[in-house]
Amino acid sequence: PIPDWTLTKSVALDWSRNGYWVCCRETDYGYDGYGLVLAKKPSEIVFASLYTKYIEAEEEFRVYIFKGELLDLLYKYPTEKIKNQIIRTETNGWEYGRSSYKVSKDKIEIAAAAIKANGMDFGGVDIIKNKKGDLFVLETNSEPGIGKITAMKFAEAIRKEAGI
Repeated sequence: PIPDWTLTKSVALDWSRNGYWVCCRETDYGYDGYGLVLAKKPSEIVFASLYTKYIEAEEEFRVYIFKGELLDLLYKYPTEKIKNQIIRTETNGWEYGRSSYKVSKDKIEIAAAAIKANGMDFGGVDIIKNKKGDLFVLETNSEPGIGKITAMKFAEAIRKEAGI
């Protein structure tokens, strides 16, 4: 499951005229919100390589997959230095945490399917959950940022795969 998307500015403008907020992605390779414009009205729509309908997220996750299996799952939470409630990046005051309570079969299956659909063996998948509980893949990351714990999990999975 993914947000509605288009490559065409006129479609994005129609969404906006119909009351939807639109995420305008000015670059395909942004990091930490770079190149992301959230347009709340038609006059804010910019030329972009990708437009998606904004989905209000109740929660956001990064799911790390290796060879179809869960390696790690992190969730985003706001810090005291939060600058933006909507765009959940480290620069905007959001950090990653771990909790076994956040792991679910649905998140793992969706993330594994996203990695497979992109022809990848591993990666990090950004998933949001809306207020109804529906999950959506926002993006797959072939070079996801990882911390020490996740790096150790990837290293162990690679050693196991290599028979070392």
